[in-house]
Parts: sequence; C-alpha cells; structure tokens
Amino acid sequence: MRDLLFKEIENNYLNFINKEDFPICNSQIKEVDSSVISCQLDKVLQERLLYKSEIIEKLLVDTKQDWESVLYVLILKSFGLKVNSLPMEILSRLLPYSVIRKHKNNIFQLESLFFGVSGFLKSPNDVYSDTLKKEFTYLKHKYNLEEIDVSSWKFLRLCPANFPTIRLA
Repeated sequence: MRDLLFKEIENNYLNFINKEDFPICNSQIKEVDSSVISCQLDKVLQERLLYKSEIIEKLLVDTKQDWESVLYVLILKSFGLKVNSLPMEILSRLLPYSVIRKHKNNIFQLESLFFGVSGFLKSPNDVYSDTLKKEFTYLKHKYNLEEIDVSSWKFLRLCPANFPTIRLA
C-alpha cells in the first residue's frame, strides 16, 4: 500500500517537472473543489493579518504604546515602497516621532530634519539646501541625532515620483 502511494506521488512529480504549461498545476487545479480553494485563501489571509498585527504589536511595545509613533513608522516604511522601505524604517527610528511632534508647525525645520537624518544634506548644492543644512546642524546637536548613509537609498529603476527625496519632501 505504501509503495503504491509513493509510486503515485513519484509519477505526479515526474508529470509536473516534464510539463511545459505554466503554472505547472494548471490542468489539475480545475479538479480542485472551489470550497477548498476558498478555505486556503482564507487561511493565507488570516496568516497575513496575524503577521501584520504582530508587527504592529512589536512596534507598540517599542514605542511604549504610542499609537501615533506606530503610525509614523508604518507610513514612512510604506512611503519607501519595496525598494526603499528599509531606509525609510531606519529613518523613522533615527528621527523619532517625539521630535517631529515638537516641530510640527514649522515646515522648514521638518524638511531640515527629514533631509538631514536621511543624509541628503551632506553636500548642499544650492542656497536652500545650505540653509536647511545649517538648521539641521543645530537640530542634530540639540536632539543628538544620527544620519543615514546616503548610499542606503536606491534611485535606480524608479520613476522620479518615487525617488526618496521626492517622497520625503
């Protein structure tokens, strides 16, 4: 009995690897009951929601139950899309929301904080960038902030609207 089962599994495997269809299971999927597919999709959805809720719970612990800070981290991470989500998340950790709260009514200071911590103000190339850098130098010292290495950001194969500099602005 066991040998027969293994032989059937082996035959199915050989049939799959020798097919040129894509996806490989294209012909067999039609035989699966729609309720089974629906249950599998529900299970995957539940796993995904559980995973995302665990991320939020961990952020809540890290931010001492500050929901606004959690939202700030998640928004910055999503602004980075897949390509720059990690540098954006690092930015949210290096530039805490508590600092953003203090300067929420001053756009100039917010720009200097975001661009400065992101590492984009290391070599200013115009008057406005130079002014932002001077403001950031003061705020960096005041809040003891660190900067991200500018090489962490990806620009290649992105349309200009998705450049991290545009997203930060």
